[in-house]
Amino acid sequence: MLICSSFLSLALSIWEKSTEWIEGVAILIAVIVVVLVTAINDWSKEKQFRELQSKIQTDSRVSVIREGQPIDVTTKELVVGDVVRVKYGDILSADGLLLQNNGLKIDESTMTGESDSVNKSPENDPVLLAG
Repeated sequence: MLICSSFLSLALSIWEKSTEWIEGVAILIAVIVVVLVTAINDWSKEKQFRELQSKIQTDSRVSVIREGQPIDVTTKELVVGDVVRVKYGDILSADGLLLQNNGLKIDESTMTGESDSVNKSPENDPVLLAG
């Protein structure tokens, strides 16, 4: 809307051959400055988010059982068949099936929208979703 009004102001000032073109140019400069500042700010936040996300993915470690031995691996080193030992506060880095639990409750609010934790058990609801 501002761009249209600036072009209209410029067109009218050129048609009337007056010095009122300054208003149109000022509106255009203001729009350009606002757009550039917003774009640079959004780009900076996106870059910080990507860096944080990659750091979380590379630094996040989980305890797994491989060949009967418990070891710690990064989330990128998880493979099919690993038995992940989930502890309080862990973020599930992959989908899986619940084999055994001790009163496990999962926050599925990102998928269902409900803020209540969901009780999981191997018999009734064994599916664990990443996140």
